[in-house]
Amino acid sequence: MMDDKNKRIIELLEQDGRMTYQEIGNRLGISRVAAKKRVEKLEKSGVIAGYRVLVREDDIVILLMDLAIYPEHYQAAMDYFSNRIPEAVQVLGYGDANRIQVQLRSPSVERLRQIAAQIQTDCKPWFQSCNCRAVKEVGKDWFSFSSQP
Repeated sequence: MMDDKNKRIIELLEQDGRMTYQEIGNRLGISRVAAKKRVEKLEKSGVIAGYRVLVREDDIVILLMDLAIYPEHYQAAMDYFSNRIPEAVQVLGYGDANRIQVQLRSPSVERLRQIAAQIQTDCKPWFQSCNCRAVKEVGKDWFSFSSQP
């Protein structure tokens, strides 16, 4: 399924997720219909998992949470952050150490405060410790608008 044309489609959509089927077809030398079928097949198979809007970093507040989780609550905590907190854009688990790092992004500090309060209410019994840090500066970030080609 991942021939050269499909790989190129992925590259094009990573650069511009709103690119039309006609534009994709023109770039690949195939018809609009063929481009549409390829994109739909990539979506249906899960290779393309979704599309998202990238917001300029100037307008985003980033909070990093480092949590030490009690071993018996590790999987519940991973599921919670991965599925119940939309602002959690990255959830990294270090299973051997029962630690989780969560990156939260929001356009407002107030929203991040609300989320932190919600997490305290929902999950406090799960963690041994929680350390939160606001990000001061982003040097490089694949998800950042400014770092896109």
